[in-house]
Amino acid sequence: MTHRFVPTTALFVLAAFSTSVPAQTVLQTDALEQGQAAFQDDTQLAEAPGRAGRISLVQGKVDIGGDVGAESSPAQLNWPITSRNLISTARGARTELRIGSTAIRLDGDSSLEVTELDDDSLRLRLHYGSVSVRVMNADVVPEFELRTAQATVRLTQPGRLRVDAERERDTSLVSVLDGEAQVDGAGASLTVRGGRAAQVREEDVRTLQAQRDNFDDWSLT
Repeated sequence: MTHRFVPTTALFVLAAFSTSVPAQTVLQTDALEQGQAAFQDDTQLAEAPGRAGRISLVQGKVDIGGDVGAESSPAQLNWPITSRNLISTARGARTELRIGSTAIRLDGDSSLEVTELDDDSLRLRLHYGSVSVRVMNADVVPEFELRTAQATVRLTQPGRLRVDAERERDTSLVSVLDGEAQVDGAGASLTVRGGRAAQVREEDVRTLQAQRDNFDDWSLT
């Protein structure tokens, strides 16, 4: 009886041991895969921009693309905005972007590129058309920059400004409605205060009184 029972017990122990090894391996594999997934999620979170905007209003035909020259899609309300997005409006259309408390409004027949948007900077490029920008937060002022083919615009205090590019050929018009801005272009740098505007051509800069139209009235509403 004793000699017959020992082999049976040994076989049972061996079988239990052999079945526990794959189970342990599966657990280790699952843990490894979960760890890799967690690492990938953490990496994606680390690479994700800390600040993004959204499209808060769409009137008419508005398109958004990932980059200049890339295929675009019709913009939708609350569409996220980040670096290298290109927003274009058809004639008669308008749209508004919100980045925190900053409002960026684009008139019809315009093209605006968000060249850089992160925790430290908000940089825009107006290829053509008209854009109205309102910056309320003083912390955003040193981060803000807007470029056209002829000028670079930086705020020196919170306020509202409007920039027109190529409405007149090879010309940019920077109008400061509230606050103060620095305008660089054509080898000159000047400070433009509320109620004044700077017209910048390739070799010429002149100041004049800021003028308002229905786009400015719409932006105020």
